[in-house]
Amino acid sequence: MDLNCHLKQLAYNVAMTNTIPLDHDGENAYLSEALPVSGRALALRMRFNRSLIQSCGVLLDACEDVVSSSLFQNAKVTLTRLNADLKLSGFLSALHVNLFHAIEAENLLKIEEIITHISSKEFQCTEMKILNFSALSRGDAACAQRFFSQEISEDVVISPLTDAQHHCIQRSLEKGLIVYQNAFPNFYREFEELVSEILLLNSQRLKQGSSADLFGMIYKSYQHPWKTVADILDLLVHEQSHLYIYLLNHDDRLILNPMDRFEAPLRKEKRPLIGIFHATFVLARMQYVLKKAHEGRLLPRHEQHDCQTRVTYYQKRFRAGFEVLQKHAQLTPLARQLMTSAKTLLED
Repeated sequence: MDLNCHLKQLAYNVAMTNTIPLDHDGENAYLSEALPVSGRALALRMRFNRSLIQSCGVLLDACEDVVSSSLFQNAKVTLTRLNADLKLSGFLSALHVNLFHAIEAENLLKIEEIITHISSKEFQCTEMKILNFSALSRGDAACAQRFFSQEISEDVVISPLTDAQHHCIQRSLEKGLIVYQNAFPNFYREFEELVSEILLLNSQRLKQGSSADLFGMIYKSYQHPWKTVADILDLLVHEQSHLYIYLLNHDDRLILNPMDRFEAPLRKEKRPLIGIFHATFVLARMQYVLKKAHEGRLLPRHEQHDCQTRVTYYQKRFRAGFEVLQKHAQLTPLARQLMTSAKTLLED
């Protein structure tokens, strides 16, 4: 049975409007502090989770007549059992996006495949997991591969990651996380509230990243720097800061002209203003953490010079991004206050 226009419109409406507007008058001061605030990320994450689960349910309802009743009920049970107060796997966000596009394309085989995946997977994350791409299930690997290829608009080659390689990166992550927890407890708590999974993989084309469409997961490639404490601190604060901005931008726009393109602080090509906003906020936080790590002699002696070099570079690039935003971005009051707060991190 073909999906009709009514079902496609329903799916579109849910995907486009299923957000919870922020009460800016009451929350701006709370949300616009550039440094982590206790419990803030958790509250936003719970709100996001409720929205995601609800939207998945409505998209699933739109497919009731095109999949078997047993498959439909199994997927319903999976979603009903999810606790929005706890972290969810990034794969749920990815499957939500994929299901929406499959409905839009009226691809019945893809719809059945995605709903089967939803019905058979455990999405609840009680603690942060470190995953090896090479050890993922076939469905999870295909879902991740699809996301990465769409992210960079080309087919991504992901080579096997051996157990030995995985364990090397994992040990480096664990070492960095100990420093992070002890020296930056506010950042570490935010990291714990936002990150469900770290996916380790082996790819030259991919370096590291996160996405609203894979929310809760960050990924890191074996072929790019991960061996030093500074590498790991850089990774953690970088990607969790993106996740925080994703949550803010999910509930309400931060920039009124987000897709206008200008010179970017971390890319050679011009980037949309929302990407420049992300990068500028991330740079402020990265330089702050690495500066404190350098000043507090938290890193091995052989890492000190590299760390100082990074701090100087990140500060320079922050100022470039900040100038572009001031000149060209139509910022909401929340975005303006958040960026003003980020600028003070260079003075701390």
